[in-house]
Amino acid sequence: AFRSSFEGVEELQDDEGMVEEALQGNGLQFLRHSVVGSQHFHQEEYFIRRIHVLLTSFVTNMTQKVRELRNHGDEVAREVMLRMGDQNIPPLTKRRDFEELMKLVGNVYMQDPHGLNLSLAYWAPEEQTLPSSSAAIRRGPSFSKVKQRQVTLQKFVYICSDLLPAPLFPSLMHLLTGLSNTQSSAHHCFNFLKANSPSLGGGGPSAAISLDHFFGSLRQYYLGLRQTRGVRQTPTGCAISPLELEGLLAVLRLIETIATRDEGARVVMYDSQTWLPVASLFGLVGCPQLPRALKAAIFKTLAAFARSPDVATSMWSALEATQVLNTAATPHGGPSTTEGSIQMELEELEAQAEEYPETRAFLCLLDSLTDVSLPPNLGVAHRSAGFKPYLDFVKNSVFLKFDSRAYKNPNEKWQVAALALEILHKLLSSEPSPGDFTGDPHLQSPGHLIFLDMMNDSLFLRKVLTVIHEGSQQIPQQHQE
Repeated sequence: AFRSSFEGVEELQDDEGMVEEALQGNGLQFLRHSVVGSQHFHQEEYFIRRIHVLLTSFVTNMTQKVRELRNHGDEVAREVMLRMGDQNIPPLTKRRDFEELMKLVGNVYMQDPHGLNLSLAYWAPEEQTLPSSSAAIRRGPSFSKVKQRQVTLQKFVYICSDLLPAPLFPSLMHLLTGLSNTQSSAHHCFNFLKANSPSLGGGGPSAAISLDHFFGSLRQYYLGLRQTRGVRQTPTGCAISPLELEGLLAVLRLIETIATRDEGARVVMYDSQTWLPVASLFGLVGCPQLPRALKAAIFKTLAAFARSPDVATSMWSALEATQVLNTAATPHGGPSTTEGSIQMELEELEAQAEEYPETRAFLCLLDSLTDVSLPPNLGVAHRSAGFKPYLDFVKNSVFLKFDSRAYKNPNEKWQVAALALEILHKLLSSEPSPGDFTGDPHLQSPGHLIFLDMMNDSLFLRKVLTVIHEGSQQIPQQHQE
């Protein structure tokens, strides 16, 4: 009954005047910020379906207008690039409707809490989305119209991708990320990016929107940034321009989404000897003066790859080799101050900025890595083998100090605590090992060490009880609100 209510929705008609008036009134911005940006938008199926109908009707019935927006977007992008090298030129005041359209489409489909799979309309052949009982519909005159609608929506993705100027690149990545929010749509997006890759026979006007280009660029940044010690830094913190940084963050979010949603794509990307994504990402994260936002995005992308057990097992040696968390230093348990280590970034940079994206992302990586059995000889090449340095970081550096640090966003305090507790709870639930009864902390499993803390009047036990007490105080208040 709910779906039938949409069958009679009148599609957007070819009214150029109405559309132009809406664009001049910043209608796309209003939809993105005030409608789709509302915290309640994705909670209501009706809202999602209604905006979906509006967007798909605009794209399919206003194809000429979409091309005009793209052409205008190219002109604006060229002006933006001219202004990048000259600070004396005043800021650009022209509308950026095509960027807004791509961002709006990405935002609408970025979440799918109701399992609607509406983003599939931009990828899958329509006959794959119809139930088997609709064979009669396929023979009817309306099916050709539905199929044409599907082809037009697919063409929209190509219109956005062909010969894209650099300033429009982050917005396109945002659109593709939104259109990869389910397993099926992520698989279609992966195939789209793979088909554009020259190493696989692709290329053409969309060659820059390909996995070859993405992973090749990451590798080139790694090779260049590892040589930047002593080089004059840019405002982003290293030899990366703000536009490049925005593009890198957008690419990593897209790769993370595809790797998270589609296991098959994740395995293919990891196994590729041409792309070598994990090696490039670990190499990049070890570069000096890398922006913290980029490090956080890399950790989250690695966490997505680590969802495959075989990948997670191989990642431990790379994590030890890069010393992102300095496991060889500070034998007495004090926090490391090695430049670039996650301990130093947390204590000196993030605590001062009162924002902790890198720590949260690194905890996400550890969470994925601890879903599989820990390597028995972890770190044996340069220290006492075992997980203890990672446990000390999660327990002592993060959890025990989480409520003594300042936060610009109060919610982030509890996000940090929840991520740390998730890992600690997982370790505590693991099976005991023979080393637990040796008395050597380096041979005892992390779960056993946590168990000992819980059985004694430790700072850790007190902190856990404090969290429980504060949580119990908040529950009645939330019910009253």
